Amino acid sequence: MKTIILRINNDLPNYLCYFIKVSISILLLMIYGSAYTQKKYDFQVNIYGKGTPMNLITGYSCSGAYGQKPIFVLGSKYETLEKSQQILSQQYKYVKKLTLHTTNSKHFNMYDQPIWFFELDTFLK
Repeated sequence: MKTIILRINNDLPNYLCYFIKVSISILLLMIYGSAYTQKKYDFQVNIYGKGTPMNLITGYSCSGAYGQKPIFVLGSKYETLEKSQQILSQQYKYVKKLTLHTTNSKHFNMYDQPIWFFELDTFLK
């Protein structure tokens, strides 16, 4: 039976140096790979046509630079209706002629309160 003996004074620094080089190379490849696959923007809002309403993402405030265009938010991520009203009115406080309508619907499409479909259609006209 053969035994492998490491010469501690001579071989160990070489193994450690090799291990560190390989570890740094793998780490750099992982960082480059994640940076390469990440998109430039995390989200985007598409606006089609002139004067169409914008669907703003909740959680981001509005600077009021949109002027007289109607703005509406579909859905809220906040716990209660009162908290949603408070936060949304604070976020859109710079929008001229803001009218904030809220409902306590349980679904995104508001199947449990279909009157909101008609009110939204009237608002857009």
